[in-house]
Amino acid sequence: IDNNNIRDMLNNNLHRFGIDDVTTVLDGNSDDFVSMFDDGSVDFIFIDGDHRYSQFSKDLRNWVPKLKADGTICGHDFNGTEYKEEFSEKDFVDEQHHGIAKGLMTFSDDYELGCFAHMNSSIWVLKKKGRLGDLILAQEQQRKEETNDQRTEEAEGILESIGASRT
Repeated sequence: IDNNNIRDMLNNNLHRFGIDDVTTVLDGNSDDFVSMFDDGSVDFIFIDGDHRYSQFSKDLRNWVPKLKADGTICGHDFNGTEYKEEFSEKDFVDEQHHGIAKGLMTFSDDYELGCFAHMNSSIWVLKKKGRLGDLILAQEQQRKEETNDQRTEEAEGILESIGASRT
């Protein structure tokens, strides 16, 4: 994998979604960056790090306190809630990131776990109890708005193709 290409894709996506000016990408070991942020100061954290349970659970313990009360922490490479203890310190075994699953399934009872399909794995999301529903509702509203926008564009395209206009 070409890491420069991945970084370019990330930067392009941040720009495309209009969040590049409010996003700080930290590239390196997360242990080196955690002290840069005060507790309760961060809106959104995406972890894409070491998949072994020992490091992943350390990332969660280090970074969750940095979240604002309504903040979100998430990541990817979540292939389900089942894991085998003997593989939790390995990266990827039997189509599963066992360390990620174990870390999420054994994390604090004060947080709710959500999961959203993404290509061939899933995005995991942790929110404080009672806040995950807000995130899901916001996502559904965004989908409805995007669908309505798409339908409007399609209708305008049809009208334009037949020489009519929308009044």
